[in-house]
Amino acid sequence: MRWTQLPRCLLPLATALTLTTACGDDGPTRVAPSIAIAIAPASLSLGPGEGKAAVVAITRAGGFAGAVALSASGAPEGVEVTAAPASTTESNATLTVRASATAVAGTDTITVTATAPDVEGRSATLTVAVAPTQGTGTSVSFSYCATDAPLWVAAQDGTGAWTRLTPGPDNAYAFDFASGRGGLATVRQDATGSVDLAVTYATPAQFSAQANSIAAACDASSELKTVNGSVQPASLALTDFVTVSLGPASVGLGADAGNTFQIQQVPGGAHDLIALRATRKGIGTAVDFVPNTLIIRRGVNVANGGTLAPLDFDGPEAFESATANVTIDGLGADLTTTSDAFAGTSSGDRWHTTLYSGPLSAGATRRYFGIPAARLVAGELNVLWVSTRPSTGPTDRSRFAYQFFTTVTDRTVSLGPDLAAPTITAASTAPYLRLRAQLTAQAEYDQYASATFVQDARSASTTMTGAYAGGAAYDLEVPDLSGVQGFDPAWGLVANVTTTWNVVAGGGPSLLDPLGPRPTDGTTAFLATRFGHAPRAPTVVRRPLVRP
Repeated sequence: MRWTQLPRCLLPLATALTLTTACGDDGPTRVAPSIAIAIAPASLSLGPGEGKAAVVAITRAGGFAGAVALSASGAPEGVEVTAAPASTTESNATLTVRASATAVAGTDTITVTATAPDVEGRSATLTVAVAPTQGTGTSVSFSYCATDAPLWVAAQDGTGAWTRLTPGPDNAYAFDFASGRGGLATVRQDATGSVDLAVTYATPAQFSAQANSIAAACDASSELKTVNGSVQPASLALTDFVTVSLGPASVGLGADAGNTFQIQQVPGGAHDLIALRATRKGIGTAVDFVPNTLIIRRGVNVANGGTLAPLDFDGPEAFESATANVTIDGLGADLTTTSDAFAGTSSGDRWHTTLYSGPLSAGATRRYFGIPAARLVAGELNVLWVSTRPSTGPTDRSRFAYQFFTTVTDRTVSLGPDLAAPTITAASTAPYLRLRAQLTAQAEYDQYASATFVQDARSASTTMTGAYAGGAAYDLEVPDLSGVQGFDPAWGLVANVTTTWNVVAGGGPSLLDPLGPRPTDGTTAFLATRFGHAPRAPTVVRRPLVRP
């Protein structure tokens, strides 16, 4: 008999280090723990006051599975680079690059470095091009819908005096922002007499994006349609529930509603149609509607009173939803709920359609649902958002995380920290109550912050973008507009009245907010709120400014 010596790599190997062994001619080769990173896209172009996001993909090898810290260097003056989260055990992080309103034009290379204990650091580069400021100022024109035209409008260039704006044709208000940033104040009054004072501080580029969004919404709403349709099979199961969405308009029907439907208030133009059949599970307060079959039609444009081709959930255009697990990092003792959505952007829509909304519960891991990647086209994304509230004690805060992606797979969503408690004070009580919310800047919530103050028939809100603030703490004060032509102090808040307040801050890309960058595959957005109440001063809960 002939004996053959085994290679040393097949003999037991004991070590205090976590190393992967590979077989070689001379025995085992130890593969040291390592990390690698890549940034996509590899270059970004920004205008003054603009922010955009990139994704840092992290690859671990050699048995390493720990947290990786990310840092950036080489950013030019006026350009801020933040990673969220700054330290992560996930396979990607969101890198937000923002140019201030006064950022110097030019092209620079930013180095992003990943480090971890006992692992050699690795770097990747991102090219950032900042465009020059447009001339000596940027003129922005806001055209409001006739049905939503403000009662009064004023603008502020930089920190200068507020100036009343008068409308031109088509309810257009134009103003020149020479300093690279400014404010816009509007007053609206509804049929009941309730007054809403809203103030926004932003850069000209952000105001222009907001103006374009308002104009597009007005064009769409100028032709509101009613669209008819039907579903197959004609008889839904007792546990079935169907929703059909066409752009922002939708309708739902159960087994007792028959198989025909009518979608009302559909804006003009082409929109994506998403039909979803869900199965009811559970009883009482534990009822849950789990999606099972979907139909997507893109660019649907039916005339007012027209009829859609039947939606057959057993037909060839129907497909099953995809499902996987999500683990929520940073949940702590909070209760949470998850919601899944489809962002159909192929028709230019800036909204999403909810596919599933789970019950509020404890536990960091649960199922989620989405559209299979093979069923998506360019520009479309799945959206998974997580919302939390404290399980005990005062429920005066909440956190949200929104993750955008194409592939439904097991994933981890990291939550940002609680929003720092704002300081609420009264800047003045005459000629009207001017409340003020001061808020510490937090890396995860660097896109914008907003404070809303509500009384019985009055409300006042102040929103400030991170580009306007320039990295400083947010100072959300209702301004003194009493000296501006046409402003009525009676539109302001009243002293010695119980007031509600809500403070919101967000960071990262957004589907709905024209002031922020659009999401891309792999990006994450963060949002957090604080609210409270006190006699004769602050509290809020009216339409929290949630911006996914």
